Amino acid sequence: SWSFRRDSLSAASAERWAITKPSTSPVWTARRALWPPNWAIAICTAMRSVLPEILALSANSAVYEGRLTRLHSTRTSLFTRSFPRCGIPDPLRDFAEYEEFVHLLERTGSVVESTQIWWSIRPHHRFGTIEVRIADGQTEMVEALAVAALSLALVAQFAADYDAGVPLPEHAGRFIEENLWRAQKHGLEGRMIDLDRGDDRPTSDAVRALIERTAPVHEQLGLAPFIAQIPVMLKDGNGAQRQIRAFQQGEDPAVTHARAVERTRQSAEEALELVGTVKST
Repeated sequence: SWSFRRDSLSAASAERWAITKPSTSPVWTARRALWPPNWAIAICTAMRSVLPEILALSANSAVYEGRLTRLHSTRTSLFTRSFPRCGIPDPLRDFAEYEEFVHLLERTGSVVESTQIWWSIRPHHRFGTIEVRIADGQTEMVEALAVAALSLALVAQFAADYDAGVPLPEHAGRFIEENLWRAQKHGLEGRMIDLDRGDDRPTSDAVRALIERTAPVHEQLGLAPFIAQIPVMLKDGNGAQRQIRAFQQGEDPAVTHARAVERTRQSAEEALELVGTVKST
């Protein structure tokens, strides 16, 4: 998984975050040292509204058991239908409401402990983290870095807004779920509802809007080199689009799979080189 650590609780302009432990996992964690519990809940609630864009950008499972599924993110359908307590949670007022829910599940034998709540965004009170769990796994490591960087930038921007007293989004789940389906079905090729304006726009434009919205924290957190890959993904396609193109061209799915495995190995070296370049600057 990814761990995003906040080293300071000082003013947003002085915050420093560190990124550690890259992998192919679709789970990323944002950690703020010694954060107040209600802060974590406020950020989780705000992040709900942008999870569909993260899923659309990361979509990477259009082929399952050798055939096109007509979904860009088949993983999302399989996971949320196979496990309880999945998907995007309701907005929470504060940490006490979250804690009360966890205690209810424990008391009734539904869970043993809180990590068995597999929401797409959740606080992890044992580690002091926020986990962004919506994305598909990535087979191109530079793209994994890009999706993770955007996730971190969104958490950091919402944190800065929260610290500045700027109201955070708290959209109803029924609207977010509509965008989530669009992301799952169409990936980057569909349209997203602008939850503030009440109209829709190309999903690629919705992702660009998130890049623009989080621009103030990119350089500050050293994210710019990683986020620079996102326009490339929007132009050339993400993993799901590559899989669909290969299938439509008649390529054997076994060949597509083997190439993805090899590219995962090769791209890991490319990603390490990129990380090394950023660290040296």
